[in-house]
Amino acid sequence: MLSGTKQGRDAVLAYFGELGARSQGSFRAAVQDIVGGEDHTVGIHRSHAESNGNFGLDGGDDAAAVT
Repeated sequence: MLSGTKQGRDAVLAYFGELGARSQGSFRAAVQDIVGGEDHTVGIHRSHAESNGNFGLDGGDDAAAVT
């Protein structure tokens, strides 16, 4: 399952790895900004992926927070 909260660095990296596997390696995340504080780090990125020639993710800005 891809949706839901990911806890920690390993879980976030596994999530992106799964996106890469499901898109036959076409997944790309272009980092737009990274903001860090005492308790959280948030990365904002633009995603793109294809699967069997169809766009699965395209455009839209996404955010991933690591606590």
